[in-house]
Amino acid sequence: MDINTKNIQGSSIKKQIFPVLTWLVILLFCVMGIQVFSQEMDLKKQNDTTRTRTVTIVLDEPADRVRVFSKHNRQYQELIGNVRLRHDSTFMRMDSAIIDDNNQVEAYGNIVIQELDSTYIFSDTLWYDGNIQVAELLGDVVLEKGEQKLFSDHLIYDLSTRIATYDQKSFMIDNELQLSSLTGIFYVDENRVNFVDSVLVVSDTFNLKADSLTFYTDEYLVEFIGPTIMYDDSSRIYTERGYYRIHEDEALFYQNAQFLSKNTLGRADSIFYFGERSQYDLIGNAYVEKDGETAVAQKIIYHENEGVLYLYHDAVVEGRDVFATGDSLIYDTRTNAVRAKGRSTVKRKDFDLTSDFMDYNDDLQQGYASGDVIWVDSSGMKKIYSDSLEFMGEGQMAKALSLHRRPMFEWSDEKNDTMFLISDTLLTYQTVTSVKDSAGVEASSDTTQDFTAFYNVSILRHDVTGRADSLTYHEKDSMIVLFGEPILWMDTTQLSGDTIFINIVEGAIHDVLIRGNAFIITSPDSVFFNQIKGRDIKAYFEEGKLVRTDVEGNAESIYFPLDEENAYIGMNKIVCSKIEMYFEENNVTGIAFLDQPTGDLFSMNEVDEENSILKGYKNLSHLRPVDIESERKIPEKTFIVPEL
Repeated sequence: MDINTKNIQGSSIKKQIFPVLTWLVILLFCVMGIQVFSQEMDLKKQNDTTRTRTVTIVLDEPADRVRVFSKHNRQYQELIGNVRLRHDSTFMRMDSAIIDDNNQVEAYGNIVIQELDSTYIFSDTLWYDGNIQVAELLGDVVLEKGEQKLFSDHLIYDLSTRIATYDQKSFMIDNELQLSSLTGIFYVDENRVNFVDSVLVVSDTFNLKADSLTFYTDEYLVEFIGPTIMYDDSSRIYTERGYYRIHEDEALFYQNAQFLSKNTLGRADSIFYFGERSQYDLIGNAYVEKDGETAVAQKIIYHENEGVLYLYHDAVVEGRDVFATGDSLIYDTRTNAVRAKGRSTVKRKDFDLTSDFMDYNDDLQQGYASGDVIWVDSSGMKKIYSDSLEFMGEGQMAKALSLHRRPMFEWSDEKNDTMFLISDTLLTYQTVTSVKDSAGVEASSDTTQDFTAFYNVSILRHDVTGRADSLTYHEKDSMIVLFGEPILWMDTTQLSGDTIFINIVEGAIHDVLIRGNAFIITSPDSVFFNQIKGRDIKAYFEEGKLVRTDVEGNAESIYFPLDEENAYIGMNKIVCSKIEMYFEENNVTGIAFLDQPTGDLFSMNEVDEENSILKGYKNLSHLRPVDIESERKIPEKTFIVPEL
């Protein structure tokens, strides 16, 4: 065979083989693809099986007796005596059990479920679904975790979530604490139990009734989530929200929170309780009532053992014989004492007291106030303004002192006429006058509020001003007495002497008695002065105008009579034991010499500075008080530096 023939034959063979090889390659790829697809499907099936796989309940140890049987196309194992089962990491013991091929267990007698964290559940009967890991336990069920033991007759326990629920009355014991309710949920992993419906808590220190609450077993914290009453032998607390830390004996109550402890009632938006120090902190619209005494503020801290209330913001205290308001108050319910910081007012039946700081004890009946003090008597007609004030119950005495401004006594009458008395020190006190019957038994008593002012006294009123070293006022007699070179000015009339008695009738000055070195000067024009001098002078006034004077003892007078046109006629100088003079608009309109008068008449041309002035004459108008602010200023002291 030649070469050409061989080539032709080879070409023919190639043509026959090539299609076969092509189909073989295609077939190979198809087989490989099917294998890959099959492997992927197998892997997918394996993953799906893994995801849906249920851990089978196994017999951890051989039971005393084992019987295998079928029923309704289902396989069963009956285990009797010392049955030990394991499902995943949970161990179960019981006297007998029946297990089916669907991972279901029905068990009886001395059942114990044990988890790895030493959580145990005991019961008489058990139904367990291993597929969903839920156990239903009946008869003397006990769930025990650490110090907590939950007792029930029927309990559902989910081993996957570790949540136990009950739907009939059950209770938990934790050391000295016992909690019970009709339904509940125990979150074992979270150490939390929700007690719902007819909740009761009993302990050595307190009892509690609630609609529902949550107990955090690791923190010993009780959280109130519904109407709750917490009580012991001497106190009751009601709240609808809050918590109680049992070991710390501390609590927060809010939403209609209130408490009754012994004889004390309290309520607020929120109440914090600290048992170790018997303290209640009431926050928001706080109110406390004890033995008929009440306290109101935005915040009240109540120390029960001491009986002391600390009040903050819009504080009001109404106690025995005392009513106090202010920004911050401290009130002692045992002694009826009030201490205030910030602007505050204490009201008593006898007086009201307002100041920036106050410390008042009703039992001791004494106290101190400072900072823009205002004292007002029960009538509201007598007031003291001072930098500081000391007061005491005996005689209802109050003493005002000078610190930055001199104290002032303000006295108003029924006609709204006001007299101001200013001095270095002011003292007010009550005087009780008793009236006895013929048998010497007290029939009635009269209480008056008197006052004393001493050192550099100033008097200011619309119709009278004055100065004296000291002054007293007796309300019963309506008498003001001035001591120490006193001076009074009424219009253009000046009165002076050793002592001056001012008689007040219906709020107006009725008469003035000057004793010792009595001297009166008056003038219609402040050019020529009518003068009256004697041992004693009694002057009578109408509507603040001098209308008459009675001069007793060594009476002397100089007066300038006027004619019908109010021109001076001359000057009369009279000496007599007793003189009566009558005035109108500060002019002498009449005169009576009652005992051996002697005198001289001078024409106006004969009048000079020497003969127109009686011995002892002093025109002191430059000393006349002008305004309140000037008189209340404390004079600056001048210090003399000694020469070295």
